[in-house]
Amino acid sequence: MADFSADERFTLHDIKRTAGSTIAETGNPWLVQLLLDHSSIKTSAHYINASKQLRPAVEVMKLPDAFSKE
Repeated sequence: MADFSADERFTLHDIKRTAGSTIAETGNPWLVQLLLDHSSIKTSAHYINASKQLRPAVEVMKLPDAFSKE
């Protein structure tokens, strides 16, 4: 068996966590729940970065004319 340093070691749970983080980029906690076999949506919601998901929506919002810099 190969000798790995502490920072090179990983477990199956690390792989599952990485997959959950990748799936969470869809912004769909139900998809995370289904694919990671979580019994609670609350567990799956921990993978979702709400601010990362909201940023694109906020950037395309049209500001009222009263807020225009012109």
